[in-house]
Amino acid sequence: MTSLANRPAMTGVLSTTEELNDQTRLLLRLLRQWLTGLSNNDTGVWQQAWNDLCGRMGEANARRVLVGVERFIKVINRQAVRSVMFRPIPCGFVGMDEGVMLLLLRKAGSGDSMGAMETAAGLVHSEAARDLSEAALQLHTAFANGTGEAGNDTFLAGGWLSRERPAASTTIH
Repeated sequence: MTSLANRPAMTGVLSTTEELNDQTRLLLRLLRQWLTGLSNNDTGVWQQAWNDLCGRMGEANARRVLVGVERFIKVINRQAVRSVMFRPIPCGFVGMDEGVMLLLLRKAGSGDSMGAMETAAGLVHSEAARDLSEAALQLHTAFANGTGEAGNDTFLAGGWLSRERPAASTTIH
């Protein structure tokens, strides 16, 4: 099995967590908790993630979200093209790989399946991009339903996730 930590990594910081909306910060924290538990073999971190989610959305929704998280992380763990970096749970910055994961979740959840597969290819081997995109859609759907944000266009938004691409430059003659 491929480890999350045995190839050269993509490092750097994309933004601060303050730029993200509440749901996106919650999801980022959940991903960090799950990755920390996996990397450190620390079930206590997973228990905290479970408790946080149950308090926020109830057991049934929390269970669906954690099934989605586990599937999402499992595909990355088994098929990563390089080491996947994540920041400590309380960190106020969003790392590059964390940003790719959030963008993938947003694209999958918005119905942009081609964009989701292209984004997934930044994390996993091309033959696993579809699996990761489908796992991202499952996680996005469970999380949106659990937080009551299903159908909300601003779900998983804020900061760089919401910015439109700059307009193409125009030449004035």
